Amino acid sequence: MIELSLIDKLMGFPYRVKDRWREFKLFFKNAWKFRKALTECRWYDYHGILVLLHAAIKNMEDEKHCPYAYTVGWEKNRCNMRVCIYLLERLIEDEYTTNKLNFINDENSDWGWRIEKKYDLPTKTHIYKRLEGRLKQQDLDLLTTLLRKHLLSWWD
Repeated sequence: MIELSLIDKLMGFPYRVKDRWREFKLFFKNAWKFRKALTECRWYDYHGILVLLHAAIKNMEDEKHCPYAYTVGWEKNRCNMRVCIYLLERLIEDEYTTNKLNFINDENSDWGWRIEKKYDLPTKTHIYKRLEGRLKQQDLDLLTTLLRKHLLSWWD
């Protein structure tokens, strides 16, 4: 192992201070960009991971903040990012079957409201759960496929 002399350590000190200052500024800049996503993160749920990934891809897709916005093939990458953002929004909302139902106020019912189906769907709740699970898995599979194929080309 090479021992650095005191003079070498003193010569490198300004560069180390400059690097630490740059890291310090970048930390607070990232904390500010991800502040909304960080408030929604919970250590016991996958929701926070999806929110952070959504915020990261949304910031990268934004043309104003991207230094690569005018390179060859950027429009194709941007299109893939938009698909990923849409899939992440669907996974974050987590409403695969409730948007297929109408909740109507009804004073005559026991609960004060009733449910009507918008589409021709089965009436059993376990079928709704199975449908919701399949749709969520389909979105997750498409998202991971897009990320696996294109993620490394987005941040060149």
